[in-house]
Amino acid sequence: MSRKRPVIGIFTLPARGGGWNAGRFGNRSPFMRELVRAARARGARCYVFGPADIDWENQIFRGSVPSLDGSWRPGDFPPPDVVYDRIPSVRSEGRADVIETKERLRALTEGRYFNPGFISKLALYQWMRQSRLGRRLMPATEPAADFGQIEKMLQRCGTIYLKPFFGSLGRGIVRVDRIGPGSYLVRLPRTDRADRWIRVGDDSLQTILDKHVRWGSYLVQRGLRLARVNDRSFDIRVLVQKNIRGRWLVASAVARMAHLGSAVSNLARGGEIIRPSAALMDAFGWNRPQALGKVARIRRLAVNVARAIDKASGQSHGELGLDLAVDQDGRTWLLEANAKPAREPHFESEPRVARISTRRLIGYCFFLVSRFRRRG
Repeated sequence: MSRKRPVIGIFTLPARGGGWNAGRFGNRSPFMRELVRAARARGARCYVFGPADIDWENQIFRGSVPSLDGSWRPGDFPPPDVVYDRIPSVRSEGRADVIETKERLRALTEGRYFNPGFISKLALYQWMRQSRLGRRLMPATEPAADFGQIEKMLQRCGTIYLKPFFGSLGRGIVRVDRIGPGSYLVRLPRTDRADRWIRVGDDSLQTILDKHVRWGSYLVQRGLRLARVNDRSFDIRVLVQKNIRGRWLVASAVARMAHLGSAVSNLARGGEIIRPSAALMDAFGWNRPQALGKVARIRRLAVNVARAIDKASGQSHGELGLDLAVDQDGRTWLLEANAKPAREPHFESEPRVARISTRRLIGYCFFLVSRFRRRG
């Protein structure tokens, strides 16, 4: 690797029917465009490519780069020095051509390949069990094997969540509350903003769960009494990234309030973004210094979680979206980790956050390349 200018490849797939117009990569297009331009501004070559764009025999990558008018154009590029994986979905990750290309890219870059895949809820649970920090932060969690296990956990916990190993936007999550002997409230997810609640007895609970839960592909997790604002639960999404020195830093933190009547806070399900300090002040009646102190502790905790995930997984990550929550006693919990975090909306007083986070990703690419060259 004798080139002085690093070559950065962003590995993804074009949207169906995207063509070469501004929406070539669907809703990922603005982020792809921003990454390429940030890399160029730093003096690197950068392009977006997929499995079909590689001529392995001649070592030519036919990548996509943005034009001045916002559309995309093709170009021939040398192999990348570092690859940022932005394959868009779990289903896409399972494609044979994606799997094969990933293996060859990881061999080509000798490990300079980061965010290699989506993090399943099962993998996160297994990784976090390996450290005292992780065991403290994760609610009681088990792979959901059968209905008998659910009965026992309801007896112990009163409220449980059943979550698919892979899932996003709150899809597939089922909540069960034990409200009395042989009586339960079951929350079923819906595509609109309000959840569907059903009251059932012992005789019909198993029938309902058998219909909505794929045993062996779900986790069962103890329900938490989360802090609430105006009867709406909230979590705190923290975006953590590595900088040009390879160290984890917090890029942003936002509180996401669930839509009234919903148990999930995703924006696609009607969630609302507010400042974490504002959410904590409303939920606990804290003053501003108390709330800001709690936010600072959550940010430090997020950095430690990211380090623990890197260590336990043995994988390289340049950024992670971490979903943390605070219960009604003020205790912080880890809910999920996302290796392909969406760009959450931020506040008008922070217009540079997205730009800084993009530049930091490019800086991490430079770190990986420079570290390799020093060793070589």
